[in-house]
Amino acid sequence: MAPIDDAVAEVELLQPGEHFLYRAVARKFNISNSTLTRRHRGRQKPQHAQEASRQKLNPQQEEELVQYINNLTKRALPPTRAMIQNFASHIALEPYNVQPEHMYNIDKKGFMIGILGGSKRVFSRQLWEEKRVTATLQDGS
Repeated sequence: MAPIDDAVAEVELLQPGEHFLYRAVARKFNISNSTLTRRHRGRQKPQHAQEASRQKLNPQQEEELVQYINNLTKRALPPTRAMIQNFASHIALEPYNVQPEHMYNIDKKGFMIGILGGSKRVFSRQLWEEKRVTATLQDGS
């Protein structure tokens, strides 16, 4: 266990009403007094708990996203960030809430089909090192 967890455990083992100083316990475990105080009083969660609460995808959904990226890359179409974001929001059951004021129409004049700007693609490092993905790809027209 981490020193902070050991210190919190020691404080929690004390009898109710038993006098102690956070500073003394913190010094014993060589940790910050304020961190120990916040953690023991429940104002601060352990770092792994904070990280887990910020994740939008669970491990199974993350694996599904990786498979999606790998499958598209094998078909010579490494996904863009937008493609990944759309797929991730779909599997996380968080569809975009597009408001009418954010929609627009476009006609065909001046719209070049199949010409991409410098779009970034996502693929595995292993495929890059094996030179199976070597250059920017463009969609056909």
